[in-house]
Amino acid sequence: MLIIDKYSYTNNLKDYSPIAKFYFAIGLMLLAMIIDIKELYISVFLLNFLIITVLAKISVKKYIKILSIPMLFLILGIVPVFISLSKDSNNFIFVVNIWDIYIGITEEGINSSQILLLRALSSVSCTFFLILTTPMNDLIYVLKKHKLPNIVIEMMVLIYRFIFILLDETINIIVAQKLKLGYMDIRKSYKSISALIASLFIRVMNRYESLQYSLDARGFDRQFYM
Repeated sequence: MLIIDKYSYTNNLKDYSPIAKFYFAIGLMLLAMIIDIKELYISVFLLNFLIITVLAKISVKKYIKILSIPMLFLILGIVPVFISLSKDSNNFIFVVNIWDIYIGITEEGINSSQILLLRALSSVSCTFFLILTTPMNDLIYVLKKHKLPNIVIEMMVLIYRFIFILLDETINIIVAQKLKLGYMDIRKSYKSISALIASLFIRVMNRYESLQYSLDARGFDRQFYM
């Protein structure tokens, strides 16, 4: 089971109204996206942090570990904003000249990257609040309540289901490879990883076909009833 999925079913806020949690998360996210104030972004992030760790009783260490994944992408994403390129060396705090092009850091770049990082982080914290405190069944109920097209909900459920299938098949293949000493050195590791990718595609397609056959055997009419 995914750690996010595990917490969504075991946290202390799981029995609270999913619609209220949905509006709370969306409302804070809209505030963070519309209003351009650093203090607001920090407040939204800290509020979600306290709710998730204190009220929902999710481990601070685990929550930080979960946050570290999007944080890596956010930091990589602000690098082009943080670093400026120009043919003029004015306004740079730190600059390097490479082939008559000045590459460095400006005060405007620092401020813009801070705002971008804090805004994205506050929005991510809203998303994590919703998915960490609300089980998948409740999210489906909320989406159906708001008249979201069935095709969108069905796609979401199928993708959600195949994440577990993908992880299950990946773990099984890796265990089999480790038993055959497939990761003893770098050369064998590369070979095992390439075999893993190839086998994974075939296995997932086989699981998909099995799912399709089982649905057809039950009279599937191309619509999921949830």
